[in-house]
Amino acid sequence: MNALLFDLFNTLTALESSPSEHEKNVLGLTQNEWEAIVWGDRNLYDARARGHLHTPMSIIEQFALRTNRKYSNADLREMLRIRTQRFRATLMEPPQEVLDTLRLLKRQGYALALVSNADVLDIQYWKSSKLSKLFDTAVFSCNCGYVKPEKEIYQLAISALSGATAPAVYIGDGGNREFEGAKMLGMKSVQTTQFLTGLSVSAKQAPFIDKTIRHIAALPGVLETL
Repeated sequence: MNALLFDLFNTLTALESSPSEHEKNVLGLTQNEWEAIVWGDRNLYDARARGHLHTPMSIIEQFALRTNRKYSNADLREMLRIRTQRFRATLMEPPQEVLDTLRLLKRQGYALALVSNADVLDIQYWKSSKLSKLFDTAVFSCNCGYVKPEKEIYQLAISALSGATAPAVYIGDGGNREFEGAKMLGMKSVQTTQFLTGLSVSAKQAPFIDKTIRHIAALPGVLETL
């Protein structure tokens, strides 16, 4: 039984599901200011992704502390409400094409594992998601303390797949140097760009990518060529 390891956000579902409201607006932040906090502050990212921030509100508080804006407890509660709702929509409303493809891969006998850099707020609705029912195991960085591209997070997923054979295939969008980590363990790699509209992946990842597909539905055919 061959193992397939998948990234989650921007691979199986859009990271942010076209929200009509956004938590950055509560504090009057621009998109660039918001991204500098959420993604650009690597110390904060590391604390979130490794699970050092244990509650959703602690994450929101750290976001707010890194702005130069005044804010109230009511502002924090509103930011939490909005971000929770956005990630709920992201997980609870995955594209049908993704669900159909994962079901096909299961019928073909593949063992499926999820490997995601995510914080405790991001994954609150994972267990209620239709996606979760299609995976044999899911490894989240905030639960295990390892982040991609560290080899341990991939190894945890592979070891949880009873009967899976190596080398596995890793499927992702290319963020967090994830293909580089997969290649360290001898995996084949497939990049999917379906949810990368307006986003870019470092060109440094190119040497670690075996195949690139535009839509996840193309994955079963591509796997036959690896």
